[in-house]
Amino acid sequence: MSLEKNDITEKLNSIDNLPTLPTIASQLLDLLGDNNSSMMSIAKIISADPSLTSKVLRIANSAYYGMRKKIDTIKLSLVILGIEEVTNIILSISLFKTFQSDTSSSSLDLEKFWEHSLATAHISRLLCRVLRIRMHGEEFTAGLIHDIGKIIFEQYFFEDYCEINDKILKDKLINYKVEEDFLGVNHMDIGAWLAEKWKLPSNLVESIRFHHFPKLAEESPILSAIVSLADKFVKQNEIGQSINFEEIDLENAEAWDIIKEYSPRYINLDIEKTITDVNKEIEKIPSFLSIIK
Repeated sequence: MSLEKNDITEKLNSIDNLPTLPTIASQLLDLLGDNNSSMMSIAKIISADPSLTSKVLRIANSAYYGMRKKIDTIKLSLVILGIEEVTNIILSISLFKTFQSDTSSSSLDLEKFWEHSLATAHISRLLCRVLRIRMHGEEFTAGLIHDIGKIIFEQYFFEDYCEINDKILKDKLINYKVEEDFLGVNHMDIGAWLAEKWKLPSNLVESIRFHHFPKLAEESPILSAIVSLADKFVKQNEIGQSINFEEIDLENAEAWDIIKEYSPRYINLDIEKTITDVNKEIEKIPSFLSIIK
């Protein structure tokens, strides 16, 4: 049964236990957008949560980073790993914890969902590095939450979402089109709605809404393009769960039209080496996922 968009909005606005962005994650995102924020102020926020501090230090000292010197304080982790990397770790931990679920579901495997999301985040960061596109960590955040609307569908429109995924699998259809047919909105719309509720920066909201259509982005088309391309790399490598039969054409992806306007490396980009680098990064994802749980 198809629902009207107004029905979805009304139901979402009536939800009392809608997931909220953890306070520390929200504060860190605010500080990252403030050029006057100091490493000391960031360390103070993180250190206020002993449990989170312990986890960050465990991750910083894990084989994933391969540090020779033991990192025993948050300040040292910020110095060695960098503010952006530590923020990425905390966002990953916070979101994974926020959307933990005790209920089993055949329509969305949360572990595979986060594997896909983390891979998109890591590849977004790698692409910015390879293409010499300067961002401040927002590319990782955008990649991490680009599909967050799917979890809202799963948790609050469970029966409809099961029916949607059955239809996608049965008829090999594009997921967001079936979502629109059933619910009047797609996971990009719902994800952007949640990001606005969380008061995330508008460029992150936009990247969620247009990660399938980056040319529609107005404020920061390059961020949407990077996430869109990373998402395609991950889908092509079949990382995590992404029930969708959209044809993946990396070479002709519309994101490249945007990227070439922003990247000084685009003309001389070695595609084969980039793919090799992407594959190496993807190999690290299971390890990263295992240590943020």
